[in-house]
Amino acid sequence: AKKTTKRTWKAVVSTQSTWEAVVSTQSTWEAVVSTQSTWEAVVSTQSTWEAVVSTQSTWAISVIQENPELLDVILGCFHERCIYTIPKFPRLAQYNKQKNDYLKACSWDQKQDGSFENRTRYLQRMQGFMTLYAAMMQTTPRGGAQNPHGIEHAWHWLSRVLTYKTPQMHLALLDCLNGFLKTAGYELEQKYRKQFQKMMRYIDRFYCMGPHSKMKVSDNMREAQTAQKQIFIFLEECMKNRRVKEPEGRHAISKIVDDPFKQDNRGGGYRR
Repeated sequence: AKKTTKRTWKAVVSTQSTWEAVVSTQSTWEAVVSTQSTWEAVVSTQSTWEAVVSTQSTWAISVIQENPELLDVILGCFHERCIYTIPKFPRLAQYNKQKNDYLKACSWDQKQDGSFENRTRYLQRMQGFMTLYAAMMQTTPRGGAQNPHGIEHAWHWLSRVLTYKTPQMHLALLDCLNGFLKTAGYELEQKYRKQFQKMMRYIDRFYCMGPHSKMKVSDNMREAQTAQKQIFIFLEECMKNRRVKEPEGRHAISKIVDDPFKQDNRGGGYRR
């Protein structure tokens, strides 16, 4: 039975290339492959820690634990839908100044009529994907098992972003960084302590408002201004309290899928 399950997963993964088909909130694998999940809706409209973590990241970690070969597939789906989870920073010149190709490379959704989604929706999606990605990396599986894509990858992601020389070319980074810090910041501080605190001071100096900021946001970029202000408020609160506040609902009890074909009713949670 175990071998049959493995073969079924591999057969589906070989034909399905979207995150929706691989990771879903459905309780049975048959339901996952036969119906569209609500993943896009969760990313676009849900903003609470509970909505992101309890229904999605735990499922992803459970799936990866049961089927380690799916890790690259799931990460590939993240990277395809949100280029900043890599992170990668395309330049328009790389695409011979073809704007449509550049937007596709930056993970903008293109509609059937050839037009692209509006900026607000794009930024919401990028922050949503980054929030879920951060949630997955900081999740501790039930029973104390090791997360196959754990918090050390969040540290590597943040290090790569902060060493990018021209972040002002990708203002969506502000939304991604906002979702990332609020989601993984607590766990990063628990593990890296003073090193992470130095990171936060660097972000405050070079990514928030001020004379040294690398992110010069014009008045017509209201979304970027909002994200920048939210990062500033988050950092200010952390520095005032001398600690990163644990995200609300991080230890919420949730159902955990232990097998693609079976969902139990035992309580699970997130713990250190």
